[in-house]
Amino acid sequence: MHALRMALTWDPWAALGARPHLVYGRADLPALLGGAVYWPLGRYVAVLIDRRERRVRRRCLLAHELVHDERLGGCDADFMPDSWDAVVSREEGWVNDIVADRLVPPAELQALCLRLADLEIGVTPADVAAEFDVTEEVAARALSRLPTSFAPAGCTGDGP
Repeated sequence: MHALRMALTWDPWAALGARPHLVYGRADLPALLGGAVYWPLGRYVAVLIDRRERRVRRRCLLAHELVHDERLGGCDADFMPDSWDAVVSREEGWVNDIVADRLVPPAELQALCLRLADLEIGVTPADVAAEFDVTEEVAARALSRLPTSFAPAGCTGDGP
């Protein structure tokens, strides 16, 4: 990742440090938790990330949990009624959109697509992941959010 981009892109680790109510830790988590958990504990909130996760995925998982924190929580728990599934799914979608926009800023993604289009090179989620230091999942989400009217040849945008 380019040093200038790192200076301009939202840094989840800095954001974590600015939130004294969050307690961060790493633990061996069950796979069903997806690598991280946001756990309200009274005045504090524990954010746990599976210790087996690699650096880039930890960064993306932390960003995801921080956005949940900004949106005042949100999780899927066994005690929730089945009727909440749609609400949880919608919330997760919004959180994933926000994470993609912060870690892969749309203007910078568009610039990358234009640069590579000029070279007649298509842009893949792997390219975006390498350029922005994110997982391919976050990269694909960011690409999917590019407006179709913008996306140059080779960029797979079909977003708003």
